[in-house]
Amino acid sequence: MKILQINTERTWRGGERQTLYTLEGLRAAGIETGLLCRRDYPMAQAAADLGISIHAVDGQAGAMAFLAGSGARAYDLLHAQTAKGQSLAVLTRPAHRRPLLYTRRVNFAPSGRLTLLKYRLTERTVAISRAIRDTMADFGIPDIEVISSTVKERQLDKLRAADFAAKHNLAGKRIIATTGDMVPQKDPVTMVETIGHLKRLRRDFVFLHFGNRQMIDQVAPRIRELDLENHYLPLGHHDRVEDFFLLFDVFLITSNETEGLCSSIYDAFIYRVPVVSTLAGGMYDSVADRGLTCGPREPECLAGQIDLMLNDPAQAQILSDKAYQWARASVTIPAITERYLAVYNDMIGGR
Repeated sequence: MKILQINTERTWRGGERQTLYTLEGLRAAGIETGLLCRRDYPMAQAAADLGISIHAVDGQAGAMAFLAGSGARAYDLLHAQTAKGQSLAVLTRPAHRRPLLYTRRVNFAPSGRLTLLKYRLTERTVAISRAIRDTMADFGIPDIEVISSTVKERQLDKLRAADFAAKHNLAGKRIIATTGDMVPQKDPVTMVETIGHLKRLRRDFVFLHFGNRQMIDQVAPRIRELDLENHYLPLGHHDRVEDFFLLFDVFLITSNETEGLCSSIYDAFIYRVPVVSTLAGGMYDSVADRGLTCGPREPECLAGQIDLMLNDPAQAQILSDKAYQWARASVTIPAITERYLAVYNDMIGGR
């Protein structure tokens, strides 16, 4: 069995990390796999560091040329990890004639006849949450299997975390944090409002927001209006951000209904950080009984749940232990790789 993963994104976000974990899991399972990606971007570098066979192209035209040429025909199955990858594989399918699997990670409602045709020309679609599956069923794509995102537990760098804490003067403070880009589905405005409400309840904390700052122009004015400059730190992207989970007292998620699944919640689970989250989109599957929850766009409720978590360390420990045990059993790389291998084998059959 030879599987080609397709991810031509320039950025490094959750989907790219999940692509890397897929490659890593397949390699550990003894499956020959390759990656079609953009040259000199983070996805290519991360896969090369793992020793994965990469097919690097300069853009979408190069990716189409590869898929339409002999390169794709060297593989038994194509696995598109992004919507762009799915489109490229569908457009070139008369040339490569290979079965196509697409993993859908977003919960935006699709529309249009061409989009529907694209899905009907995709042999299998996997959704990373039941919310996405239900959205696709409403669009007319039934029988979608749900396979969650995955998580990798690694040894954390205590010295790096300590240096970071010293640099940002975090000693003696309760640390609330999130690791997610400022994008609409994460609802960073509600996140700021939540911290504003929390400041009315207590002053002994700081909130650390790790992630690219696409919506900072909307977020920064509200931080100033609520006088949160000393409590809300938008820190941007950091490599190996998992090291800083050693510092966190609570992990906060404020995603709305368009969130497919916030995979960073699994980092919180695996590193035993208690979670306060909205029950929106794909979050229900993960956090329903493993953290404290509120509805979307309920900042006052979220602030109250954070306060409860900080005031009741015994309950926080019970929830974080429960989340850790579930993550270890259900969403580690070997567990999710086994699910994908079953799909691959079913699709390829006797090929």
